[in-house]
Amino acid sequence: MSTNAQENFLEAIKKEGIVVTHVADGEMPGIGYPYSYTTGLYAQYRRPEIIICGMSSQMTHQTLHAMHVHIRNGANWFETGKLYDTIFKEFQVTFIEVSEAGHAAHLHWATWYYQTMQAMTELVPAIQMVWPATTTKAFPWQPGWPEELNAFQPLLGPPPANLAKI
Repeated sequence: MSTNAQENFLEAIKKEGIVVTHVADGEMPGIGYPYSYTTGLYAQYRRPEIIICGMSSQMTHQTLHAMHVHIRNGANWFETGKLYDTIFKEFQVTFIEVSEAGHAAHLHWATWYYQTMQAMTELVPAIQMVWPATTTKAFPWQPGWPEELNAFQPLLGPPPANLAKI
């Protein structure tokens, strides 16, 4: 990470409260799908950072900023193991905790920020928003999930034991 990039990153957090980082398909070695994630939710609100894999940067940017607004306004949303039908009109989503391996492979700017600027020694809490297949409405761990979608939305942590609708 260059000094200018770090300065721009810090300025954006100072101005907006969070930064949404977009990583293009193939930009990171060994990762063949786009993903986006927040940095700043934990510092500002003690809420986990959020990552979304396999959607366009335009969609994830709008979605993550909308989630930020809800959190900033006091919403206690985005808990793991629950189904949410208020984020997208077309389908429900859920959230899973991001594992250490998921952190190491994906959350580089968030890790830098929290370790360097916030002096955290442990990993910042992070959750992955998981979307279902549009054709079957199945999630990646459920029967009916098309295996070809695994290349777009890998699970960065363990799936929930069960899902409760919100």
